[in-house]
Amino acid sequence: MAASYDVLVLGAGAAGCAVAARLAERGAHVGLVEAGPDYGPYADGRWPAEILEARTLPMTHLWEQDEDDRSSSRARIIGGCSAHNGAMVVRGEPRDYEWGEGWTYAALEPHLDRADAQLGTADTITAAAAPWHGAACETAIALGVPAGRLRANVRDGVRWNAAFAYLDPVRDRVDVVAETLVDRVDARRVHTDRGILEADTIVLAAGAYGTPAILLRSGLGDELPVGANLIDHVGVGVGWQPTEACLRDTAAYEAEHGRVFEPFALVTPPDLHLIPWTTTGGTPVVYDTACAPVSL
Repeated sequence: MAASYDVLVLGAGAAGCAVAARLAERGAHVGLVEAGPDYGPYADGRWPAEILEARTLPMTHLWEQDEDDRSSSRARIIGGCSAHNGAMVVRGEPRDYEWGEGWTYAALEPHLDRADAQLGTADTITAAAAPWHGAACETAIALGVPAGRLRANVRDGVRWNAAFAYLDPVRDRVDVVAETLVDRVDARRVHTDRGILEADTIVLAAGAYGTPAILLRSGLGDELPVGANLIDHVGVGVGWQPTEACLRDTAAYEAEHGRVFEPFALVTPPDLHLIPWTTTGGTPVVYDTACAPVSL
């Protein structure tokens, strides 16, 4: 007999964890389906160190198998890309939210503030700037480019992903169906590689790439423009050898604060983001548009 729920959320990334949590808070019997592993609550201490460390970008738990093509890197893990990205909580420029009555920036701002608080971004906003990041901000301002700190979902040096922020408080009310691949949906059924799941409502939250694929396999491509106009963000990475002064100041900052992570966003308005990033010894590394490591 197929497992049955009030709501099935397909994809346990940033959106899926938040949706599952809000529905569970309202009393719904929720199933949360994720292709990757679930390491349980943060407090259990079973999460891989590279996923928790906010100062680097982990290359584990990726969907992509081709080492030469990470142009659309996505995380295959509970928490989704919020568990392995640059920990950036970026708001759009207010005019981007003017979609009509009830969907304006003014209407959505309280919800954005709530997300900031739940993801732990407030502490980061007010923290002292790390040496390189502070220098980058000062230089931008000197050049006439408006600059300000970027919100980051980091708590005490830990990349505070959506599973920690949203799912952990309601894990007793959500069934996590991990390491399960969704093939297609029809009516109230979800076909997976582990069998069929049923629900009164099915929510697709498998990301910009995963959701269209599920819809296409479900036969909706002929009826709707599924996947049309899909674009990715652009970026470029460059690297520098640090000076002795930079190494000295960075080491002193880390000794005092415990972690070096305090990115800045350079905004004109907020469409351009400059992310100063430091590595701790070894071969200098820079990250390209897909956050793939490139040795210099």
